[in-house]
Amino acid sequence: MDEFLQLVLARLDQVPDLRDTTRIWNNQLRRLNEEQQFLYPVCFIEPTNVRYVDLSGGNQEVTLTLTVHVVNESPFQGTELDIYTLKNQVNRYLYQFTASGNCTPFIRTSELLDLDHDNLYDYQISYTTLFREYVEPLDEQVARLGAYQIGFDLDVEDQVIRSGDNRGYVFPVGTVMTMDEGDIPA
Repeated sequence: MDEFLQLVLARLDQVPDLRDTTRIWNNQLRRLNEEQQFLYPVCFIEPTNVRYVDLSGGNQEVTLTLTVHVVNESPFQGTELDIYTLKNQVNRYLYQFTASGNCTPFIRTSELLDLDHDNLYDYQISYTTLFREYVEPLDEQVARLGAYQIGFDLDVEDQVIRSGDNRGYVFPVGTVMTMDEGDIPA
């Protein structure tokens, strides 16, 4: 998912009228203060409705809605319509955009204008896309043992395993030993 989001951020950084770096949405407009200011217009992306379908062998199909927040200030009367010009420009850069070779083109599915901020317009454009992602499974033995350290030595002679207390255990050739969390000494 991180590679996908980086490609979208890079695409939005190409929009000429955006003055600040595109970022991941974290409800920044609700927490505006003296310390956190942006150069307007700015854009934020918000992945929502992320759904995974397991295909096999670590491959997953990911369907998501990507909401793009196009934010502009309108301190003067007569500049209110600038947000529409800006949202059209952002849409030209994202509509039918494919973030990678394994991604379907972005389809615009909805728009919403949030007017709940003083002198700020938050125009939200939602796109739906589908892509494939590979997840490298953990090796089962590594996953089971994790960070546990086993505090005894084993000697193997003629299919007999001896622990530090010299007790012998006989296992047929090809036996695989696994340890569960409860088997590991404290």
